[in-house]
This record gives sequence, C-alpha cells and structure tokens, in this order.
Amino acid sequence: MDKKEESALHAVRLESGAHTPLLYLLIPLILGFVLATRFSDNSVSIIWLIVALILCIAATFISAKFPSQKTLYLWGATFCLTATLGSWLYYAHRVPPPPDLSQQPNREADVVIEVDRVFALRSRELRIAGIGELINAPKYAPQLRGQMIYFQCWKENIDAPVGRGGKIRIRGKLEPTPNDPDGFDGYLRQQGCYLKLSQASLKEITAPQPWLYQQFSRINERWQAILKTGADSPRTKQLAGIATAMLLGEKAALTTEQKERYIASGTMHLFAVSGLHVGIVAGLLVAVLAGLRIPRKLRPLIGLLLLMGYVQVTGAAPSAIRAWWMAFFFWTAFGLMRKPQPLSALACSALVVLLFDPRQLWSAGFQLSYTVVTGLLVYGVPLQDWLRQRFEPYRLIIANDLTRAQRFVRWSVNAMFGLLAISFAATLYSAPLSVRYFGVLAPGAFLLNIPLVTLAPLAMTASMLAVVAGWIGWTAATTFANHASWIFIAGMDALGPWLPENARKLTYIGLALARVWLCGGAGYAGRGLASGGPPNACLGALWAASCPHVSRACIWHRVTSD
Repeated sequence: MDKKEESALHAVRLESGAHTPLLYLLIPLILGFVLATRFSDNSVSIIWLIVALILCIAATFISAKFPSQKTLYLWGATFCLTATLGSWLYYAHRVPPPPDLSQQPNREADVVIEVDRVFALRSRELRIAGIGELINAPKYAPQLRGQMIYFQCWKENIDAPVGRGGKIRIRGKLEPTPNDPDGFDGYLRQQGCYLKLSQASLKEITAPQPWLYQQFSRINERWQAILKTGADSPRTKQLAGIATAMLLGEKAALTTEQKERYIASGTMHLFAVSGLHVGIVAGLLVAVLAGLRIPRKLRPLIGLLLLMGYVQVTGAAPSAIRAWWMAFFFWTAFGLMRKPQPLSALACSALVVLLFDPRQLWSAGFQLSYTVVTGLLVYGVPLQDWLRQRFEPYRLIIANDLTRAQRFVRWSVNAMFGLLAISFAATLYSAPLSVRYFGVLAPGAFLLNIPLVTLAPLAMTASMLAVVAGWIGWTAATTFANHASWIFIAGMDALGPWLPENARKLTYIGLALARVWLCGGAGYAGRGLASGGPPNACLGALWAASCPHVSRACIWHRVTSD
C-alpha cells in the first residue's frame, strides 16, 4: 500500500469518531446489570464494592505518585471493577425482583391502574390496551401493589379518552404473564410487567390525564385530522393513513396487509417513531432556526424543547426518548462551541437511558437502536468515505473547473455511495438481532432500504409542512403539502406488489454482495477500525443463516419456520 492510500485510510479512521472515553463507564455499567440478573446476593456485591473502591482509591494515588503506563492500566482495571460492582448493586436496588406468582391463582379482580403507556389499537373507540402501575391491588394479593401490569379491556359506555398519567379502574381476570421469550409476553416481561389483566372491562376513570398530557393528546388528534385534509377517495385515505403512521407512529392506521408486508421486508422501522423520525424533525428544526438567525447558543435550547414536544405528541415511546437524548448531547455540544462527536453522544444517551430505566437493556428496541446506530457510525460512515475516495468521479479535476453536469454526476454518485453504505451497515448489524427476536431474515433489505430511506424523509418533510400550514389555517397549502407527501408515499407503497415478483433476484443479489464484502471488501474498508471484526462476524452469521434457505429464495422469510 502506498503512502497516498495509507493517508486516505488514516483520514477514514479519524472521521469515524471512535474516541469515546465514556465507554469505560458504559461497558462496566452493562456488565454490572448482567451480573445483577444472574446473582441476587446483595451482601456479596456490597462487600466486593467496598473492597474494589478501596483498591481504586489506592490505585489513583499510586498512578498520581508514580505516573507510568503500568500504573495507568492498574487504575483503569480497578476503576472498571468498581464501576461494574457499583452498577450491579444499583440494578439490584433499582429493579425489584419478579414477584412470586407460583401460588397466585388466576381469578377475577377489581384494580386501579395508573397508566404509563397506551398502545394503538384499530378499534380504539371500543377497546384500550397499555401498561401501568398497580395502585390498588386486590384484597387477596396486597403484595402486588406497585407492580407493573399489562391491561386490555373494553371501554363499554365510557367515552372519555384514556392516556398517560391517568388512573382507571378495571375489572377482569388477573393472571401472571406467560414466560414466552419470543412473543409479546416476552416483551412485557422485559418491561417488568409480570401481571396481565385480560377479559376485562373499564369501570371508571378515577383520575384524568394531567393537563399537559391532555394538551399533547389534543395536538396529536389535531395533527391526525390535518394529515387527512384533501383525502377524498379510498386511495388517498389509505395514503393519508400511511402518512399518519409514519409521522406520528400510529400503526393502527396501517392495514393488516401493509403491516405484514413492511415487517417481512424489514422496513417496519419506518412506522415506529425512532432515531430516523427524530433525526428528520431535528434537521428541519436546525434549518428553520438557522434561517431565522437565532443565536447559536440559543438554538439547542429552543430546538430541543420543540423536539421534546414532538416526542410527547407522538406518545413518548422509549425509542423516541432514546433518540431525543442522543440529539440532546450532540446539539448541546454544538451550542457550547464544542466539536460534536456522534459516538460520544450515543454513549451518553445510552448511559442516561440505562440509569433511568435499567430494564431497557433487555428490550429488543434498545439493542437494535444502539447496535444499528453504532454500526452506522463505526462502519457505515467510514465505508461511505472509503467508497467516495476510491470511486468518486472526476477526482482528477479541480472542483472549481467542474461543469454543472459533472458536479451533478459527482453529487449523485456520492449520494448513492452514502445510501448504499449506510443501508448496508444498518442491515448488516441488525440482521442477527432480527433473526433472534423476530425470526425474520431479509438479505436484500439493504437494497430495498435505499429507495425507501430516500423517499421517507421527503414524505415526512411534506407532512410536517402540512401540519404547520394546517395549524395556521392555510387549507390550500395543507392540501398541497399532503398531496406531495402522498406522492412520495405512493412510491414507497408501490414497492409492495413488486417485492414478491422480484424476491428471488433481490435475495441472490443481497447474498452475493454480502459474500463479496465478506471475502474482501468489508475487511479492507474496516482496516484499522474497531469495526473490522464485527462486520465480518455479522456477515458470516448472515451468510451461514441464509444458506439453508436460499432454495426458498424470497426477500423475507421466517428463519424459525424450518
């Protein structure tokens, strides 16, 4: 390798932003949480924590008195040990152990629940479902007070809305949540819900939502009505439902066929308010605040408040809260005149989220979010830079001497490289977890994500413009923006019928590219990066898992079905 190539690879390594000292705290935190779930003897953890703390203090004095590489390693080891044991003890006290429900009979109970989350149901006028805290336990089991519980009940004659922060009285069958790690019950247990209330009916609303949550709910309803402006035919109503699902995370607006299609193709993330949605809204806020000439130090404050408002309007899903914390740290560094580091912002957000709610470590959403974003930062972005440095057109021509046509070609090729690298990295890093949690493997999904991820931001931007225009009462602009959004969404939805016909081709192309990258491309692009090993490992697992199913050759399949 000549000096020019070495310098190019060195530039890629520098742009990866891999300098994240907070990982020395985050990794021991996660390790301590894992130990806490395996061992529950708090006395042992306290004893060892005291010993480790004494050793850490001693190592600090030694490294300060005799600075050297060995003493620095000694201090790092004792610090990580202390942090691990401290997080072990924190998790043991922060997360109560599961209640003993072995002797708990399944019987009818009348309970009061403080609602924490409400799930979207298609028949929300008749039924409600969600997660809450048991405020008033049944008389035969008072020890269940304070436990998290999942409920699904009929509203009967109660028309008042039920939302976060409200208290409701429900009567139904109280039973333990089945231990099914691969189903919805497994998700509930990960959230700390070891109780279920089924075959239930809503008796009364004992306390309404707090005033602020009521305002967010009204804004959500107003936005849904605005996004339907101009939908006067069955097709436009269907597209308006997809737009609502995409901007507000209202999956109930999707038909069953659409849900199955997007889940199977690995693109259902477009309809769950997460990093993509929060990032698009944050980008729009950055552009608006910069256009209004807001002082740089005030932009993070105003922008983050507005961004939190959007998160609350959409229901404050955990994925949206995680994305907001990442935007908080990244944008705050920008406002404080510091160089933002995406990987550091990611580590900070993970640390804050786990400190507030350690249970999220075991949720599929948390693992997918941080695994995919980490893959984008440590592998996708460097791979994108490498592709541009190696294959950018007109590299030998000075930028000022390029014609408009040449500049457009260069921009188009670079944009395609960026979409390909980012989509490939996201699919690559999410594949093992998708197989583990959903039994879905989509080898060609990264090819499908290229047009979808291109159209989704355009559709969401048009929908946001429609919301703004509708909020100020400009009906003509609202209708125009909605139709613009529906055009982009129609392009996304048109891929649906096309998928089954071309599934075999996309699968072979996806697996072939993965195989080529596994043999050389991924190792070369990731050389010198910490990401060099994980991409090859993920690709190897992806290829090995896919080979037995190539004969079935569809872009999606349930790998657990064989």
